[in-house]
Amino acid sequence: TLAMMAKYPNRGWQIFWTSQSGGEPKYILPPNEQAIGDPTFSPDGKSMAFGGLPILMGGDTSNHPPIRVLDLSTKRIEDLPDSANMFSPRWSPDGRYIATLTLDQQKLMLYGITTRSWKVVAKISASDPLWGPDGKSLYFYASVSESRPIYQIRIPNLEVRQIYRPDCGHHNCILSGISPDNRPLIRVEMRRSNIFSIDLGRN
Repeated sequence: TLAMMAKYPNRGWQIFWTSQSGGEPKYILPPNEQAIGDPTFSPDGKSMAFGGLPILMGGDTSNHPPIRVLDLSTKRIEDLPDSANMFSPRWSPDGRYIATLTLDQQKLMLYGITTRSWKVVAKISASDPLWGPDGKSLYFYASVSESRPIYQIRIPNLEVRQIYRPDCGHHNCILSGISPDNRPLIRVEMRRSNIFSIDLGRN
């Protein structure tokens, strides 16, 4: 089963699932007015965490939902404590943690599944946190910084270090994945604009 966030025209973001063999996407939960997204499965595939979205993606900060965990067999939903100002959950490969961002994207947080408590692991502009395949490192990039440097956080000692500063010129470099050997994969968004002259002819 594949989970994804998507939206119909003139509607908010919601979470859908579809079979790996294809087919029409279906709502995982009944659609509502609150925009939700960023589905992330637990390693055993039995649960899925998700959250609300920031304003730039149609979220509502005045009524922002907490990070929630859905039991896929019973459909029971549990709210993570003290997570109303967070979004973008990422479940660790070992199942011990869920990483999130604060809505202002100035803090990267870590929730301990067994301790049921939060830790601030980085106080820096952050976007798109990604776990390394071994679950021992968490990666993110500083979205507000012009060069968008990439950082690594070692787990569990929470050491934060900059590991790469992309040089993409006038284009956007975005951290989009982590390779099996823990190397960052970078997507380059080309900034191109053209001016066209159209001869409309004469009637």
